[in-house]
Amino acid sequence: MRLLFIWILFISSCTNSNKLKPSDTLFKEEDRNWEEVYAIELERSLFHEDDVSFHFFWPYYLKERYLNKQKKPPPEGGGNKED
Repeated sequence: MRLLFIWILFISSCTNSNKLKPSDTLFKEEDRNWEEVYAIELERSLFHEDDVSFHFFWPYYLKERYLNKQKKPPPEGGGNKED
C-alpha cells in the first residue's frame, strides 16, 4: 500500500498541462552568431581532448569567421587614428 501511494504521488506530481508548440519559441536565424557557437564547440573539444570534434568544427569556424569579417566595413582611414 505504501509503495502504491508513493508511485501515485510520483506519477501525478510531475505533470505539465501546457503543450508547447513551435510558435511558442521566438527565434530569428539572423540573430544567431555561428562563429561564437563554433568557437564554444572548439573550446569544449580542446578541453575534452576530442580531436575528431575539433577537426569537424574547425572548417565551419573558419568559414563563419571569414563571412563575419566580410560583413564588417573596414575602419575609416585604414585603421590608423590620428589625433
